[in-house]
Amino acid sequence: MGKINIRRMIYGNLLIVYLVFPVLYIKDHWSNIIKENYVADYVEFDTLLAYLERIYIGFFFFSLILLLFSLLPFQLIKWFYLYKCKRNYFLISMSIYILINSSIVVFTGYGGLFLTSLPGGNTPFVVTLLLFSALVQTILYFFVDQYFLRSKIRTGNNNFAK
Repeated sequence: MGKINIRRMIYGNLLIVYLVFPVLYIKDHWSNIIKENYVADYVEFDTLLAYLERIYIGFFFFSLILLLFSLLPFQLIKWFYLYKCKRNYFLISMSIYILINSSIVVFTGYGGLFLTSLPGGNTPFVVTLLLFSALVQTILYFFVDQYFLRSKIRTGNNNFAK
């Protein structure tokens, strides 16, 4: 794998961790941000920056967890095994990513979350996990994998079926 492909992989992961994840992380606060009603935990803030500082508490910790324990193993599995898939690459890689995220939830002792809904909503946690995993894998597929798969086909180093 060349330097360009590794760079694309790193940029793709950073895009997800520091652009997509923050948007999803504060999903419950978007209505307040749009209405300029900066209230969090019964405290009203004067500026958007102060409000964002309050609601992003713990964000960098969760981003680091996402990067190290979810995206890094997934990229390594893709690099060594999944790029050799002949068919259904997208579905297989999405299944692997969902399995990795589910394993993280189970191994950290929060397996009971699969039976509950997230606070403030009626959406079951398992549906949220599936949608998040599908979104992340789709972004990585279009940003990193499509480029890599096309470059493998162009260079003649093709282990993939058409």
